[in-house]
Amino acid sequence: HMATVVLLVFSLGDRDSLVELKDWVQKKRKPMLTRFVVGNKEDLGDKRTVDREEAEAFANELSAFYYEVIAKNC
Repeated sequence: HMATVVLLVFSLGDRDSLVELKDWVQKKRKPMLTRFVVGNKEDLGDKRTVDREEAEAFANELSAFYYEVIAKNC
């Protein structure tokens, strides 16, 4: 079966997580119909190590949607 949606998540406060995600995507290169790239920890402020422009550029390379979120326990 082919995945119809792929959710690719990395931490906006951990540059290595984006680098590892890029490497993973390069290795997979399988067809995916809908892709979402999600930057987690949007609330980091000046502690971010990945800026929005870089993350959006990566998403654009994949023809993916890009979102930033905060995934916390409330």
